[in-house]
Parts: sequence; structure tokens; C-alpha cells
Amino acid sequence: MATSILYPTKRIGGVTYLKHRLAMEKKLGRKLRKGEIVHHRNEDRLDFRLRNLQLTTWAGHGKIHRGPKKPIDQQHVLRLFKKGTSINAIAKLIGVGRDRIYVVLRAHRLVDPWFMKSDTVRKRKRRQKLYTSKPGL
Repeated sequence: MATSILYPTKRIGGVTYLKHRLAMEKKLGRKLRKGEIVHHRNEDRLDFRLRNLQLTTWAGHGKIHRGPKKPIDQQHVLRLFKKGTSINAIAKLIGVGRDRIYVVLRAHRLVDPWFMKSDTVRKRKRRQKLYTSKPGL
């Protein structure tokens, strides 16, 4: 048995397999399909007992770790943004990702809808300044 840095592995016929995936395949009686993930319920990567393993997808696995979305007080976000607080600072204060703050600000037309697209920082700042300096905003 070889051991990877993160998970215990087993070599079969010159091929290395992750033990938790082998255990789940044996339980299911088939190979895992593309996109299927084996989640460790107690988050102990060395514990590959069947009662600790859960079959999920990439999206489902993310939801398991993130949990339900935290509600956002949109008015609080708007007040902070209008006072000049940065989007990253607002996200940190509220305890959510900055992408959730962008969604609120985009809904109220306070940031350019394309602000999150890959751009240079200088272009982003210039676009946001032009967009938010319009009369009536």
C-alpha cells in the first residue's frame, strides 16, 4: 500500500487507486462515474469506512462544505457601499464572498454588470468610476 500526501492509496496491477474511492466502488458494485465525488462525512481523510463515505457530485460537495447561504441585508450593503467601503471590506464585514456583494450591487445598478470579467485593475477602476459617477446615482 502506497500513501499519498492527502489520502491512503492502494496499488493494483501497477495503477494507484485512492482507497476511499475503491471502497465506494465496491459498495456500489460499479466504477464511479465522471463527476462523482466521495465525501468523508467526518472530514478525516484517513477514515474510509463505508459509514463515513458519501457519494456526491462536485456541486453537492461544495454545498456540503459551505452549508446554506447566509442571508444578506441588502440595505446594509448599499449603505456601506455608498459610504465608500470597498466591496472586499463589505464582504469581510458581512461574512460572505465578494461575488454575493457584486450581485446585490449589480441588482441596484451600482457597479458595471461586466465588472467581474477578467480585466486589468486599472480598467476596472476606470470603468467603475465612470459608471458610478453618473448623475442621479
